Amino acid sequence: MLEFTYAEIMYAANRFLLPFFRIAGFFMVVPIFGSNLVTMRVRLMIAIVVTLSIVSQIKVVPEFEALSLQSVPLVFNQLIIGIGLGFLVMVFIQVAALAGQIMAMQMGLGFAMMMDPVNGVNTVSIGQLYLMLFTMLYLAVDGHLITLAIMIESFNTLPLSLSGLDVGFYRYITTSSSWMFKSALKIALPAIIALYVVNFTFGVMSRAAQQLQVFSIGFPFTIIYGLVVVWIVQGVLLPQFNQLFSELQEMMHTLVSYPG
Repeated sequence: MLEFTYAEIMYAANRFLLPFFRIAGFFMVVPIFGSNLVTMRVRLMIAIVVTLSIVSQIKVVPEFEALSLQSVPLVFNQLIIGIGLGFLVMVFIQVAALAGQIMAMQMGLGFAMMMDPVNGVNTVSIGQLYLMLFTMLYLAVDGHLITLAIMIESFNTLPLSLSGLDVGFYRYITTSSSWMFKSALKIALPAIIALYVVNFTFGVMSRAAQQLQVFSIGFPFTIIYGLVVVWIVQGVLLPQFNQLFSELQEMMHTLVSYPG
């Protein structure tokens, strides 16, 4: 009959629990897996399966009492690391929704809202279109597997330890929002410029011939012209997606390079 000491049981629990909390934090917020369409029970099962598959590859495991107060900050750090990596992926996907919302506001379609079943909120129709396109491209290039591999690699670059996270780790997560706005503006910039030209033209026409009812024809023309511009802009969406996805991978590698 096999007999285990208390220290061996605690060491086995540490080898599983610490990676589990980091992986669970990642699946909590990462797109697709962290959406409302995936129940909490399914996310928990996925996190357990992934943890069991990689637990033997983790070499450095700190020794501590799993049921003591000493484990609270360590578990919190692992959750923050997982949530931070998943948050970067979520920001990458939301770039498309923000770009579509910017274009919809310029087109006059900001009132055209539809239900987003993934996030459970109302979004602009053009933003939902770009969000679905980005999500499908993300799955088509195995982005979910690539980002999961980077998260698993973080156990080597940012190993389990009793020390706290560097301040730069938190600062880098907060500055990712500026990257989201900058990237969304790059995607929407061609449509913004094209629609500004149309609005400027109608403005000149209204000043040159004030008897013309420019607004009555300008509003529907702007919507139709905006839809054509969106259709044209989608032709260059794939190169933009590839560039943004490469930047996402660099950001995730940079995030896990901060000392823990």
